[in-house]
This record gives sequence, C-alpha cells and structure tokens, in this order.
Amino acid sequence: MNVILNISKQTVVLYLIFVMIGTPVVAQAQNSEYVQGKTQGQANGKADAKRIWFIAGLGLGPIGWGAAALTTPSIPADKMMGKSQDYTLGYADGYKAERKKKQSKYAAVGMVGWVIVYTVAFSPLLDGSTY
Repeated sequence: MNVILNISKQTVVLYLIFVMIGTPVVAQAQNSEYVQGKTQGQANGKADAKRIWFIAGLGLGPIGWGAAALTTPSIPADKMMGKSQDYTLGYADGYKAERKKKQSKYAAVGMVGWVIVYTVAFSPLLDGSTY
C-alpha cells in the first residue's frame, strides 16, 4: 500500500513538472503563429489601404478624417483560408490596425489640403474688408 502511494506521488510530481515545462513551449509555438499572421496582416493591410480616403479628407475635412479613423476595414477571407486560429487572429489584428492607420494618414493629408483651400478661400473675409 505504501509503495502505491509513493508511485502516485512521484507520478503526480513528474506530471506537474512536465506541465510546467511544456506549457511555455506550446504557448510560444502558438504565439509564433500569431506573430507571423500579424506581420503578414500588417503588410497586406498597408498595401490594401485605399487612396480614396485622401479625397474624403480633401472634400470633407475633419469629417472625412473622422470617418477614416472610425471605419473598420473588412478583412479578406481568402488570405486566411486553411490557416490556424492563432494565425487568423494575428492576421485580423494586424490587417485592421495597419489599414486603419494608413487610411487615416491619407485622410489627414487630405484634411490638410482642405484646411489650406478653405483658409485661402475665406481669408479675404477675415481681414475685415467689405465687398
């Protein structure tokens, strides 16, 4: 009876050691797929950002920039077909973040143009002269 208890204790201790050592290895492998997916998603999101957001910023100013910053881009499903869940999550996070950042930059540049155009257009009204 005492031998059975000792074996059980040893088995439990060995099992716990295995779990403690093995868990970070599995987590790192999954994290590696997430990072790989995020990197690929960022590259694709940057490439897929539409320059039409420049026109939105130029035509609508702060409203166009706000729309670009608040709009969540759709993720192309074909890029994630057959990939692991970690890769897919990383890809989606990277793609959305990078595309939103890039389209916000396009709209911000357009908004700067909007500010310049409207400043030049309305500057005669600001100097106090009457027509």
